[in-house]
Amino acid sequence: MVKSFRMFALGIFAAGLGVCADGNPTGLPDRLSAGSGPNLLVVGAGVPGPGTAGSPVSYPLYAGGCGGGTGTLVGHVLVSSTLVSGSTYAVTVTYSMLSGFCLDETHLQVALQLSGVPQKNGNPPPGQFDNSHSLSCASSDSYTVNVTLPTGENGVVIAAHSVVHGVTSPGFAGANYVSGSTMTANLVHRRPGNQSGFSSASGALVAAWEPPNNTDPSLWDTQLALDPNGQWLQTNSADWVWESFRVQDPIQGTVIEADAVINVPVATTGTFRITCDNGYRVDLNGVTISSGDGAAAGTGTQLSNDFAANIATNTNLKQVNVSGDGWETVGAYNVNLVAGNNTFKIFGVNEYMNTDDTHPGFPGVRPAGTDPVGTIDNNPAGCIFGLAANAVPATGRSGSETAWGAPNDFTGSPDAAPTAQGGNFPGKNWATWFTYRIR
Repeated sequence: MVKSFRMFALGIFAAGLGVCADGNPTGLPDRLSAGSGPNLLVVGAGVPGPGTAGSPVSYPLYAGGCGGGTGTLVGHVLVSSTLVSGSTYAVTVTYSMLSGFCLDETHLQVALQLSGVPQKNGNPPPGQFDNSHSLSCASSDSYTVNVTLPTGENGVVIAAHSVVHGVTSPGFAGANYVSGSTMTANLVHRRPGNQSGFSSASGALVAAWEPPNNTDPSLWDTQLALDPNGQWLQTNSADWVWESFRVQDPIQGTVIEADAVINVPVATTGTFRITCDNGYRVDLNGVTISSGDGAAAGTGTQLSNDFAANIATNTNLKQVNVSGDGWETVGAYNVNLVAGNNTFKIFGVNEYMNTDDTHPGFPGVRPAGTDPVGTIDNNPAGCIFGLAANAVPATGRSGSETAWGAPNDFTGSPDAAPTAQGGNFPGKNWATWFTYRIR
């Protein structure tokens, strides 16, 4: 008999599935019909119809059950679906672990009927399931399986098995976050270049107009591709962002301040990459991680040291402080992230542009000499940035245990007849299944 998963916390953790005399429930439904599948989402006008993903349905993931108990809740199995074509749907199944638990293996079978799940004497052997992953103490895992529904059918049977560990320090799989997508930056302050001191502002940074005519790839994109760090940003689908689609101060220039908050479960390291047309400063958790470029703005942050240090008050946004060139070089900064929220404070600067300023020129774009009068077309602004957060393995593992996704009405009783939502498999080994109605 499998030891109780409640011993998990004490480190007395049984390995493997084991055998549990749970009896042989009767009345097991073989096939779902259009009228018998579970409706686990709230019924109402907001319920997504067929072919829409909607919100995933959450099912409990129990470990160490049998003998009349559910075992211990170690996570959830999240299921959603989208229409592919005709009566074929993509069903996405995600294992999501609670804090203190992690995944070493997952096995998944999605079938139109219970008999479509491999079984021997009513016991499902996970090693024979169609889908499996070998992991290393992961906090989540996902599959997408295409299912074609027969006429009149609206649901599937899901057998979601996993091997789990308890951890004293949860791990982190690592992740990439980029502007315009997974790293939202919210505007905090702004000022025209001739104004000393910020004014309050709000709202997320939006996609910026990209020169020369907002086509893709733009001039910004093609120059970025020549820089290895720029290639990383493009490979990870970063996009240029600014306070507005078009610049508001094409002559005087602009300074914006925006915060991007990234939450990680454990302390880790990473690399933050950024460039702005024309310049930037970045603080992480209150400490500046980028420096200026000396007495005159160069090709690093494109800001002079004096301007970077006095970014809220310095009203000289001319070439000596804010370079009109060099934005095609992407800065890469090694960072230390704390467990929980990490705030990247990003200052983006657009240069002053008028006939009383001079510039060294930019090959193929403008010759060296005196600036023209700034317009929304010849003095655009944008920043592009991203964070690569490094993975951290979990520590302090206890022994492994098997876990199964269960229906939301599951009580753990070995003698209870399965409901339309699912229940125990008919064999003597403890294992559970559940149903999902296609959305």
